Amino acid sequence: MGTLVPGEIWSSRDGKSWERVAEFSPGKEKGYVGSLTVFNGAMYAGVTTGLGSGTVYRTRDGRTWEPIGLLSPHTIEALAVFKNNLYAGTLIPPRASIYRASISQ
Repeated sequence: MGTLVPGEIWSSRDGKSWERVAEFSPGKEKGYVGSLTVFNGAMYAGVTTGLGSGTVYRTRDGRTWEPIGLLSPHTIEALAVFKNNLYAGTLIPPRASIYRASISQ
């Protein structure tokens, strides 16, 4: 589960007990995890920190997150996988964009 301000990801095995496994903008007023998706044993997170600085992060173990794509000055509102490509939907008024990247192991 991703959160708003400061932008965290939490994990639970039973839905009752939760543990924070990532914090992307500690101590900042702005920041959020807008989207999560899973593909081929990895989880991807669309994270926005500051005003419109969107980054895609990846983890293979649920604890160590690495940045794999910067879409600044866009916020990342949606992630989806289709035919081995990762799609990121962004929003910065007055236009929105969709980005595509091939993902590999």
